[in-house]
Amino acid sequence: MFTVPVFRSAVRTLSWLGLVLMIAAPVLRAQSVADAFDPNVNGTVYAVAVQPDGKILVGGEFSSAKPNGARAKIAVSNLARFNIDGTLDESFKPKVNGRVQAIALQPDGKILIGGKFTKIGSKKRGYVARLSASGSVDSFDPNVGGGLVPDVRAILVQQDGKIVIGGGFTTVQPGGSGKAVTRNRIARFTASGSLDKTFDPNFGGLVLALAQQADGKLLVGGGFTTVQPNGRSSEITRHRLARLNLSGTVDTSFNLKVNNAVNAIAVQPDQRIIIGGAFTSLNPSSGSSVTRNNVARVNSDGSIDTSFTAAPNSPVFAVAVQGDGRIVIGGRFTAVAGTGGAARSYAARILPSGAIDSSFDPSFNYYVNAVALQADGSVIFGGGFSAMVDSAAKRISRSNVARVLRSGGIDTNLDPGSVGRASAVAVQSDGKILLGGDFTSVAGKSSSGIARLNANGGVDGNFKGSTNGRVFSIVQQADGKLLIGGSFTVVNNVVRGYIARLNTDGSVDTGFDPNTNGTVSTIVVQPDKKILVGGSFTVLRPNGSSDTTTRRYIMRLNEDGTVDKDFNPNADGAVHAIALRSDGTMFIGGDFTLLQPNGKSGAYHYGIAALKANGELDPKFEAGINGSVSALAIQSEKLIVGGLFCAGGRQRSDLRARKYRADEFRRQNRPGFQSPLRRTRGLLGGASGRQDRGRRRLHDRGRARVLRFDARSPLRRALEQRWRAGQRLQSRFRFPLG
Repeated sequence: MFTVPVFRSAVRTLSWLGLVLMIAAPVLRAQSVADAFDPNVNGTVYAVAVQPDGKILVGGEFSSAKPNGARAKIAVSNLARFNIDGTLDESFKPKVNGRVQAIALQPDGKILIGGKFTKIGSKKRGYVARLSASGSVDSFDPNVGGGLVPDVRAILVQQDGKIVIGGGFTTVQPGGSGKAVTRNRIARFTASGSLDKTFDPNFGGLVLALAQQADGKLLVGGGFTTVQPNGRSSEITRHRLARLNLSGTVDTSFNLKVNNAVNAIAVQPDQRIIIGGAFTSLNPSSGSSVTRNNVARVNSDGSIDTSFTAAPNSPVFAVAVQGDGRIVIGGRFTAVAGTGGAARSYAARILPSGAIDSSFDPSFNYYVNAVALQADGSVIFGGGFSAMVDSAAKRISRSNVARVLRSGGIDTNLDPGSVGRASAVAVQSDGKILLGGDFTSVAGKSSSGIARLNANGGVDGNFKGSTNGRVFSIVQQADGKLLIGGSFTVVNNVVRGYIARLNTDGSVDTGFDPNTNGTVSTIVVQPDKKILVGGSFTVLRPNGSSDTTTRRYIMRLNEDGTVDKDFNPNADGAVHAIALRSDGTMFIGGDFTLLQPNGKSGAYHYGIAALKANGELDPKFEAGINGSVSALAIQSEKLIVGGLFCAGGRQRSDLRARKYRADEFRRQNRPGFQSPLRRTRGLLGGASGRQDRGRRRLHDRGRARVLRFDARSPLRRALEQRWRAGQRLQSRFRFPLG
């Protein structure tokens, strides 16, 4: 098992929505040189690439750009191209309908993209596509699928022009015709898009990174532990890094075991290999295990380069080698140990000797997911950041894309923008953006609790929704109507107990009124249109009924708002999160300890449980959380869990983002296991409260503060609300779903 950083996707930073928690960053020590480059996109960036003509491709999850201080935002859909000066190339308008997380360039100027999209403009493309230089979609259509969450995370154009893709998919079906062909997490295609049937490495886990050596051999990184190439009868063990021959067979001379995910690979001109990821040790085929934290240099024979000792303190997501041999890394780290080690906020440059480059310190305020190099030595960074710090300790606004000169200088232009605070964000099928929270205005316009923005970022004046309390959850139904849940009791001057359905214009759907007696925290719509609801309620009176129906903390509604009488998990504490699997299994998280489904004796499940489609407990899922679960998501056959909990019996909470290998979970939950503590900057101050459920140890700038509070106290509720607002107040685990 392995942990993939919640990358690049866990808390989406939208600085223009006012959801970013600013974190103090180290002071830049290089001279600042203005280069007037500020693409200013409004969402997280996962991939960047520089074309031979100097234009810059940016991929991610965003809907607009406001480059170089422009007066108005310009609509772009998850993929954009910028001129060298940072202005938008408005001739390039692919309109991708989902996240772009990989970009590769062909020698003929065509552009390959991969991610989680299904359409580009009006053309269907299953997670990978090729564009002409002008942005139009060509006939290349591998049409990947299969797996729990199929996607493409890495693309490589081989020296011979063939195209290799890697990710979470398990099938390909070129052109959508014929029968889908099994290809587990990696596949190769000819330049025309036909499947290379001779190439089938068959990886047993995610493929996250691809690179090719000068001799043509392929380097593959990810979360896998086995490879079974080309119909071989038995598996070959390869731990998260493998080298393949061009035929797809495993290079048996290269066997370096990496103890956790490899997210990025770069090959130096001398053929030494730089890997970045979430690992802490490497074990070559000959020799004992060697400590290497999150980045390492490996010789071409698979032995470890002992001269390279740089050690970031958290995962590395991106690696690039400059022409002078310097190595640029980006990720989630805040310091890099080793020769010349120093504080480095999410980006650093390492000299060929392995020492830290003291002249280069961009000092971002949040994760860096992508790095690309320009011909002049400048570096393009993409990620979830909203600011940098210059040599005078001055904060410089940079939304998710920035350029740092070879000298280490950064852009000094400043063009901030903001709107009201939000605790829920949803994107409609037409691209419009819904915000929910406790705000009273958005972009200077009066708007209480809920608002809708046009795809270009402007407030949609035709949407009339308003609430008298906070909105925690927004979901769009297939018919376009909106389900909202929260702490409100009135919507558009109509009484609605904590849950409501809105028509497309924001008016209240008068035929839908479940009418609960407590806060609704989460809503999920099933494929059969039934509605799962979690929160702190215990009873409801649907649609004006005089009869009270008991549903403790979780319920399922029929499409008309009446209660599904066959579904009653009956929890003993609040349900804050629900994640629905494609087979109908649902995972719930919250403050509960016991579930008694449908009147049965039930079982203890601490903070997290799995339910069958009928509401009965799934006995195959056994996991416990010693705290509260506030968020759940299913990704690549793993369950991501976020909340206020800790790893072991000592009741310690690391409130910064943190992840563990799934196969370590049982070990971590044994009594006495001490999980590492990391700093939480400026979140809580000197807050205090009451408790009857145990001690939580919180850290504020490294100073321990012990808080005591009840699971349903105002302080606990405030902490959970801050988490929902997009602030980094959570621990994260992954559980295998099998």
